[in-house]
Amino acid sequence: MQCFRAILLFIFIISPASWSADRTLNIGYAPLYPFIWVDAQNRVRGIYVEVLSEALDKRLGYKITYTSYPHKRLSYSLDKGSIDAYLTVGNNASEISSAANNGANNQEARMSMGEVPIAVSMMSVFTYKDHPRLKQIADIDYVSDLKNFNIVSYSGDSWAQQNLGKFNVDSSATNYSQVLRKLAKKRGDVALIYEIIGLNTIRIEDLSNDVVLASRLTTNPVLHNIILSEAIRNSKLPAQLDSTLIAMLNDGTTQRIYDRYRQTSDLKVEGQAEERKVRIGHYAGDAVGDALTNLAKDFNSHGLPDDVKMKPLFLELVPYKDTMKYALLSQTPPEIFMTWAGYRTKFLVDNNFIKPLSLSPDMLKQFDSYSISSLTYNENVYGLPWNHHIIPIIYNRKLFDQFHLKFPATLDETLKVCDMFIENNIVPFALGSKNKWPAQFWFDYLLLRTAGREFRDQLLNGEQPFTDERVKKTFVLWHNLLKRGCIDSENTDNDFRSATLKVVKGDAAMTLMGTWATGTFENQYQQTFGVDFDIAPFPVINPDIPSYLLSVLDVFVESKNSAKKQTQPVLEYLASSQAQLVYSRASGSPAPNKTIDASNYPEMQQKMLQLIRQNPHDLTAFDLSTPPLVAELAMDLFKKFLLDPDSLDILLAEADREIKKVIHNQNLDF
Repeated sequence: MQCFRAILLFIFIISPASWSADRTLNIGYAPLYPFIWVDAQNRVRGIYVEVLSEALDKRLGYKITYTSYPHKRLSYSLDKGSIDAYLTVGNNASEISSAANNGANNQEARMSMGEVPIAVSMMSVFTYKDHPRLKQIADIDYVSDLKNFNIVSYSGDSWAQQNLGKFNVDSSATNYSQVLRKLAKKRGDVALIYEIIGLNTIRIEDLSNDVVLASRLTTNPVLHNIILSEAIRNSKLPAQLDSTLIAMLNDGTTQRIYDRYRQTSDLKVEGQAEERKVRIGHYAGDAVGDALTNLAKDFNSHGLPDDVKMKPLFLELVPYKDTMKYALLSQTPPEIFMTWAGYRTKFLVDNNFIKPLSLSPDMLKQFDSYSISSLTYNENVYGLPWNHHIIPIIYNRKLFDQFHLKFPATLDETLKVCDMFIENNIVPFALGSKNKWPAQFWFDYLLLRTAGREFRDQLLNGEQPFTDERVKKTFVLWHNLLKRGCIDSENTDNDFRSATLKVVKGDAAMTLMGTWATGTFENQYQQTFGVDFDIAPFPVINPDIPSYLLSVLDVFVESKNSAKKQTQPVLEYLASSQAQLVYSRASGSPAPNKTIDASNYPEMQQKMLQLIRQNPHDLTAFDLSTPPLVAELAMDLFKKFLLDPDSLDILLAEADREIKKVIHNQNLDF
């Protein structure tokens, strides 16, 4: 998986073997104003230089030298050993996700897959002043929105070549200055330029009366990367630099550097002069995405005094995660965006990427105590509870009725039920662990039911090792269930949808999965809750240990630089019982807003609500309760265990070693 080394603006890796004697590193670059260039006094200047000077020179005591090359010679110079690293720009977040998933082979792709972003630029849309379709241009949020416009670019623009090939593009210019001058003469509709470069070029070319910034492609941040020589990729310096650069973000140093180069501290995006667009980044697709879009239409129809408009921005889950990381670093993220309660929100709070929610205490009282407590840090609430799924056992009700079985409440009862189904050639529990993450629920519940929450929290925080006997006991219990035949022996070949389908068709009796899987029963196969299928809590193992209920809570958070006057009415609307009920009906889970009467829910959601209220010890699922890199290593462990349970001791030692390394090096993602 790709490793995003803490969430920060600049990461730099240096090997003691190459620089320890004089603490100097030679970095190659191709001039790119205002990121890096040489002034009239022959001094290397720019955003890169100022941030690296502050972090490495002033705060960490290292010296940097710079050598200019044509861009095409940078890679050659690195391979030859003339430089230790070089700076480049052009990858966007979606390309990073694709490269990581497909396994990039060339050096630049490997080294720029989100591991070493030097800076993040927001690709922005410029147009000429008083364009007749300015309002449409202001609504451009995705690259696909550009299809009906004539685009001005230049011949060496690699980003345009990679992203705009299907559109009408004039690439006859040779640089950004020519691009903007052509735009000023109305020889095209729009130009796509990194925001800081575009604004500075407008200032230098004196085009402020002719060309305007119309919108930003928030869904397409562009990464500036540092490509490292093979000899200097391993060092302890990244951990030092992580904390230094995060400190620079938190104390405002990075923002002040950017503001000096933007020259537009009072910038107003031209297309939004008459209305204030509150962008909402989210990963809710299909029916729930449609519900959010319809809620935005309803909100926008109200005609608020300040003409605030809600603008949902959807991305598929995998690219969404990377895009939001880099959008946060670009200084212009969506004003509101979706994430999860647990570690993800905590990381954003700890690193000052979000601010306390712009909602009154009375409005926050509308939400259940679990939701609010899981989003409270330093006595402030940082997230709006939005969608609450639980992780129960989903079971085929007709099979249980056929064999006159009552759903088991304890482990002993569960084993007897398993034996009954095995005797009748029915798989007791279907599990689809092909994609690794579904297996976590088995480990998490077995651990919680035997070792308790305190130990589980310590394990996830790195305070207890995965070689602890309580962890081993959990795996042994899991292994015994596998050997007994309680869990599908083909689980590693199936995904969670295949496992769910086995329960739907009666080939398996039960599956341990989030309530999002119930859509397969109701929507695809028109099965009826309470007749064809049902849900129940994971069985009790030790009655002296509280029976925690695992859950996944989607939340909305506010970017730290968002304007309360704009975001507050949007958040108040989303917090309302009306909006929460609409989304709840689309998602299939009860809304976190407790003022909604239970009679408004269908039977299944009433049962979910009942389980939540009967099990007040609600916990965020494993992978959302720990840093993603730790979670990923744990998911690998679960999959390897299911494939080779007899190698448990070796697997635990290996996982523990890798997890400790991640935590020690502070290679923490969000």
